[in-house]
Amino acid sequence: MRKRLNIILFNLFFICFNIKAQISPPALSSIKTADLNRDIFDLAGDAFRGRRAGSLDEMRAAVWVAQKAQEAGLKPAGDDGTYFQFFNINRTRIAGNSSFTLNNKSLNLWKEVWPTQPTNSQLDADVKWLSSMADTVQDLKNKIVALKIEAPKPLPASGMSLWGYRYTASAMRQQSQVLQRKGVKAIIFVADKTVRKAIAFVGHNFEEGLYLIDGMDKPKVKTPSILVSDEFESQLSNGNAHINLDFKEENFEYPSVNVIAKAFGTDPQLKNEFVLFSGHHDHDGVGPAINGDSIWNGADDNASVTVAMLAIGKGMDF
Repeated sequence: MRKRLNIILFNLFFICFNIKAQISPPALSSIKTADLNRDIFDLAGDAFRGRRAGSLDEMRAAVWVAQKAQEAGLKPAGDDGTYFQFFNINRTRIAGNSSFTLNNKSLNLWKEVWPTQPTNSQLDADVKWLSSMADTVQDLKNKIVALKIEAPKPLPASGMSLWGYRYTASAMRQQSQVLQRKGVKAIIFVADKTVRKAIAFVGHNFEEGLYLIDGMDKPKVKTPSILVSDEFESQLSNGNAHINLDFKEENFEYPSVNVIAKAFGTDPQLKNEFVLFSGHHDHDGVGPAINGDSIWNGADDNASVTVAMLAIGKGMDF
């Protein structure tokens, strides 16, 4: 059997360079359910505290992955003969000293109100309530509008992962596009029942902000978009609502790391070809507690792929 070269990158990447390798029956038998379970429970365990990108917890997880790659017989392909490739993450998020007041009452950032994008914005104005998207036929130019989120069309497919998040993101994107074309100054979305059930994940995603690397441009925010808890619907819809917001954007860099490993094949005709398999070992870290548990473990996002790729690397017959 002709063999080609495998290279595996972990953050997690699995790259195959000039590969025509296969998993033979004896090698396949080396992949054990018990081993997969053990490794997933290790990588997604509380000890790594959710492996948030750029944190010491992610660095510790990367060392774990590199050790497992070495144990699997894969060769280092990172910087300076190691398994590691370091790079900087450019983080942009809403600063903690930002504020949002409704009718002179300060709302708690990330508990009652969620800016949906990092932005530098200051607004002090009355709010125009929209009973539905049908109200967008009126002149809304330079107004701050508020409305209850309407279900997106079409709905996300039934059974899709992160269904509530996808529902929220689709609805806000569709309705924002219409309102931005009307020239509104800012949009306040009031959570509906579906969004309220998904608010822990949705809000945590907004709080994290953006993760960018060199060469990536930060999206420009022309129209601030804010999500608020449904408990404020009556105050926003009574015709006398006034807001004052002061959102500040903060930017900083911190290091992250890929784990890179390789395995060589034997086919000289394929040595200049490669195939890349990729995943990631990081997740969302520590966030809002769900049923008393604040560690977002990330077993399926993405410990399962990391562990599966390690198993494939171990089982490949070169």
